[in-house]
Amino acid sequence: MSAHSPVERFRTATETLSPARTLVLLYERLQRDLVDAEDAITSGDRYRAHQALLHAQEIVAELDVALDASQWSDAARLSSIYRFLTSRLIAANVGQDAAAVRDCRAVVDPLVDTWREAWQQQSSAAAAPAAAPPAGEVRRVPLDVTG
Repeated sequence: MSAHSPVERFRTATETLSPARTLVLLYERLQRDLVDAEDAITSGDRYRAHQALLHAQEIVAELDVALDASQWSDAARLSSIYRFLTSRLIAANVGQDAAAVRDCRAVVDPLVDTWREAWQQQSSAAAAPAAAPPAGEVRRVPLDVTG
């Protein structure tokens, strides 16, 4: 595979993204899939709707699997939201039901905004210069060896 192939460019780009940015991109793609699915259902394009809804299901499944209840106390709550989304995505696909897609968008759109805001706040905090320690005090910075 050449270094200029779309797959290689994607791998290279995602290797440099923070986990928070990757999460935002996944949610944004999920949002786009839902818009595409609703448009396709409305226009009667079953195949395009099916493809968008399957891709949306794949994203939701990956988001759900990535949750770690040992690291975040609200993981179970978010997992229940993902299960709801999965059931509505399946209903939308089987019945070509635009209302089921709108149900998903009503959940996903605020989540996209929330995760994007959290990522932007994290990025801003990371980019802000650290305040100098008071005179005579040595600031210890933890070493991050996780990459």
